[in-house]
Amino acid sequence: MQDIILIFFLSFLISCTISKYMIKLLQRYSVMDIPINRSNHKTPIPRGGGVSIVVTILIFSLLYYSINNKLSILYFISSLIIVATISFIDDIKNLPIIPRVLCQSIAISILYNSFDVSFIDYSFLKYFILLFIFIFINFYNFMDGIDGSASSEAIHIGTSILIINLITGNILPEVQFIMIVLIAACIGFLVFNWHPAKIFLGDVGSISLGIICAWALVNLVLSGYLAAALIIPLYYISDSFITILIRLYQGKKIWHGHSEHFFQKAVRNGASHKQVIKKIIFVNLILCALSVVSLWYPKSSLMVSLIFVAIFLYKLQKPTYNNSKNLVNPL
Repeated sequence: MQDIILIFFLSFLISCTISKYMIKLLQRYSVMDIPINRSNHKTPIPRGGGVSIVVTILIFSLLYYSINNKLSILYFISSLIIVATISFIDDIKNLPIIPRVLCQSIAISILYNSFDVSFIDYSFLKYFILLFIFIFINFYNFMDGIDGSASSEAIHIGTSILIINLITGNILPEVQFIMIVLIAACIGFLVFNWHPAKIFLGDVGSISLGIICAWALVNLVLSGYLAAALIIPLYYISDSFITILIRLYQGKKIWHGHSEHFFQKAVRNGASHKQVIKKIIFVNLILCALSVVSLWYPKSSLMVSLIFVAIFLYKLQKPTYNNSKNLVNPL
């Protein structure tokens, strides 16, 4: 327990310190997110602060590898370095889609080697895992649209997995270790990213968080907890998936930036960043509880989760403020 507390504290401290330094560094080199019509912020904010989380994860991942000499962690580290590097370059230079997709594909192929899939007999399952990771990391990037959102989601995913491990004891030690570091690193970043944000994750943060969380969720599935792995990120997946379906139906290019997610509609309809993110945190708490219940009642828990998230998404896009009294409506 003392080791866990020490790792958590050091991870928080490193992430928080780097985040504070990155604000000045990114401002100095004009790596700024300039607000446009679809932006949810009004002033230029430094982007690329997710470097603090990535560096923290890499430091402790390398430490874990040096102690345990586990090859799966080396694959994890390699894939994270690739996506973080290309994403940080994209934050600086706005790269075209092809080199980004190519590097993501290479990183995911490397990451696949970290999974224990010796019991999988069907090759199509391999491609399903690869496709899931690719879709998930890009969904995660799409959902990084308001202050504190992506970091809070990573904390939710990491915490839920650790709770499941406390009950079952079946989650791989390396996944447990990385989740502890992830939670602490995200909290350290949130010190500066909570509304009103002083720094943004950038693609280096959101894409990297996406691949870390996807790695953890796939390991959760491989440990035998498919329902829990679907329930935990259900809000993020649902908001992204439904929004993309709507844009495809309307003939729009899904890879272009937009502000049509349900949480973005909530902000445009009068809710503040804090109000929206607090609602999302509340939903994630319910999903965390349902993921635990799914250990005994997987189908029922998944069905309840789907209904709950559907109702939440419907209510989220509704106007938040009463035009006459300027009062917040209940969830």
